[in-house]
Amino acid sequence: MNDERTFRLSEAQEMLPLLDALLTAAQALRLEATNVRALIQAIHRSASSDGSSLQTDSRQLETKLRGVIKTLRERMEAINGMGIEIKDLDRGLVDWVSVHDGRKVYICWERGEPKIAFWHELETGFEGRQPIRVPR
Repeated sequence: MNDERTFRLSEAQEMLPLLDALLTAAQALRLEATNVRALIQAIHRSASSDGSSLQTDSRQLETKLRGVIKTLRERMEAINGMGIEIKDLDRGLVDWVSVHDGRKVYICWERGEPKIAFWHELETGFEGRQPIRVPR
């Protein structure tokens, strides 16, 4: 964590529009992967000994699933490459390393919040969120 980039609140705020778009895409891909997996499992459960067309469907879906997972990984890597830590993709919960009172902390945001308004200690997580107080 010593070489980790730290972010000012203003820097993180500027990233929100792009981050929101990337999270939206990643969440949609994750849902698609879940749905394709469910279809594959349903095909496997219903396949009979002469179910060659079902096997073809299953192979096509497995190819599609690999592509969806690859694209999802790329979206996640893009977010991580921006210096943002994804804590919960389904919720859209992310953290940036920042500095508060001379120590490293996380500033955090959850999709749907209009701006970044909370921080927490590195060890406390979401439950330890505290409001950011901007000096006047």
